[in-house]
Amino acid sequence: MSPVFRLWGTPFGFAAGSHTRLLRRTLARVIATLVTFRHTDATWDRARLEAISHSTAPKYKGKPGLVMKTYWYDDARMEHGGFYVWESREFAEATHTDEHCERLAFLYGVMPTVRYLDAPVFVDNT
Repeated sequence: MSPVFRLWGTPFGFAAGSHTRLLRRTLARVIATLVTFRHTDATWDRARLEAISHSTAPKYKGKPGLVMKTYWYDDARMEHGGFYVWESREFAEATHTDEHCERLAFLYGVMPTVRYLDAPVFVDNT
């Protein structure tokens, strides 16, 4: 299946109709958030962190405004987190509240940082 490149909501690089199945919704611009937990030797336990991530993943299924989420791990840096793509910054901010970050800190043992990133081009290969 060919990927759809969305540039400010317009698919390009495809013959007419070749992207119909992939364009379930057109996103004008999206916001990405990068949530990062920086661990120390005392809090880095990859198996424990992955188990927690598996337990929290179902909470994001069907979340309004959330296009996709993935969990990521960097063993060399003892960091992990989540990468999200949102329909708008408002949806992202409604999720990444101080209370939400405090709950995550309780679960994972360290306070996360949240970066909001403008993502004007979104590639969807589904």
